[in-house]
Amino acid sequence: MNSPWEVFGWPVSLQLDEARLDEAFRELSQKLHPDAGGKVGEFERLEEAKQCLEQPARRLEAWLNFHGVRSGHSAAIPSEVGEMFVRVGEITQGVDDWQASPKVSGLGKALWQQEGLKWKTRLEALMDEVTEREKGLVEELPNLEEAATQNEFERALEVRAEFGFMAKWRTSLRKRFGCLWEDLV
Repeated sequence: MNSPWEVFGWPVSLQLDEARLDEAFRELSQKLHPDAGGKVGEFERLEEAKQCLEQPARRLEAWLNFHGVRSGHSAAIPSEVGEMFVRVGEITQGVDDWQASPKVSGLGKALWQQEGLKWKTRLEALMDEVTEREKGLVEELPNLEEAATQNEFERALEVRAEFGFMAKWRTSLRKRFGCLWEDLV
């Protein structure tokens, strides 16, 4: 199996220029797409390589695999992530409890909606925090490459674990947001 970088003919790197990736994908698609005489399997590998490289968490995972680093999980979790874990739990439980609460009268429904708007605001703020944390992790990728020159991969494993948490939380928070929004509208 070719690495995603090899599919594009590039050296292995965590740093990526998205415009360059898009342009290279377009050029290679014109050659490899089955409608242009290419083989289905080659084009599918190209698509998979692009998807891998454009997603920082997947790119990091492929990079670690390329370097032979295959640890399941890193035990070290930054305190900010632990604190965020608590807030995610509190907010998702709060939204779930709010949705399950009774709405028996007109006044009860108005108060319920008002409380729902408060949960919506808290949920949006936490979703923004998850997005910002992910951006910070992406900004760390060049540092991980520098550490790899010294055969140091511990922080890369921590970042991989953090990306995993952020993806899981983003999914959970978006699901709650969608349900909350449906109930409020």
